[in-house]
Amino acid sequence: MLKFTPLSDNLEQKLFCTQSCIVEYSVINEDLHQLYNFCLNFQSSTLDKINSLKEEKTNLESDLFKIQCEYDGLEFRSIDFIHGLEEFEIPTWDNSYNFIVPLNQLLLISIFLEKSLKSLCSEYSPENNSDFYGGYKIVLQSKRKSKIETYINYLKTVCNLEIKLSQEILLFLDQTRNVRNAFVHGDWDEIGQMFIDFNSNESFIIVSKLLEEIEKAYMKNVS
Repeated sequence: MLKFTPLSDNLEQKLFCTQSCIVEYSVINEDLHQLYNFCLNFQSSTLDKINSLKEEKTNLESDLFKIQCEYDGLEFRSIDFIHGLEEFEIPTWDNSYNFIVPLNQLLLISIFLEKSLKSLCSEYSPENNSDFYGGYKIVLQSKRKSKIETYINYLKTVCNLEIKLSQEILLFLDQTRNVRNAFVHGDWDEIGQMFIDFNSNESFIIVSKLLEEIEKAYMKNVS
């Protein structure tokens, strides 16, 4: 991953917002906005940590040879702490911000999408005889496809939803599957070859577009 475009704090108004206010879409709506705010706070707190370390380094630079502490007869001066910040702490947190944070955002949005699609498959399944939302849990076999692909295919073929998947959505689903698998299974060195620019905002927007398409297809069926 060569470049990370962080989440914008102005993105929330562009996220999926149910038009039908039907319970299943209202739940998805609320969950997505909650996830976005969690990811934003996760990102912001990591950046705050980096900034606090840089501020600490700046303060130490005002007197390089000031004794900061003593331990076991050894004196540790400002310059020693600066070295630790420059060589270890700041680079470590920079790596977290540019790699761990965006990959966790992608992982969470992928898990959210999988969960949301499963809930819709359960709700619209011909086998669902429950009188309340969430009363039936569907179990589908993936058969060499990802869970997300399996759920979308079920909504299209069994639930008869005319879901139109744009090339943008298809590309996102393919990339997400590959990156998610590499991240979860520890093949982190492969991830840098998969993206030139990872944009967390686009991930949330593309997932929102897919959910909008599914809701629109459902409303067309029941109208």
